[in-house]
Amino acid sequence: MLLTLIATTLLLQLLLTAGAIAIWNMVRRSTPQALPKVFFITSLVRLLASIVFFAVALYVISADKDGLKLFTAIFIITYLLLLVFDTMYFYFSSKAIDNRHKTN
Repeated sequence: MLLTLIATTLLLQLLLTAGAIAIWNMVRRSTPQALPKVFFITSLVRLLASIVFFAVALYVISADKDGLKLFTAIFIITYLLLLVFDTMYFYFSSKAIDNRHKTN
């Protein structure tokens, strides 16, 4: 059960990240000035989806205290790593957009 939840967590975060990147790239190409708003909206959607998933997972494994600790740790580490990735992506995308505007 625990391994299934961990795999599902990783799959959910992967899908949410892939969707966010697709949206960011689309916005970056069409209206780059809107990228900060879209970045924060997609981050908020990912946060809310993660909270809902986490709450359901906690309910499912509430009887297994050791599994609960392990799942929580893995969930937090995964979420923080993806948050760092998102921040780096946004920073370098914004920098590329700024450099493009400076050269024009």
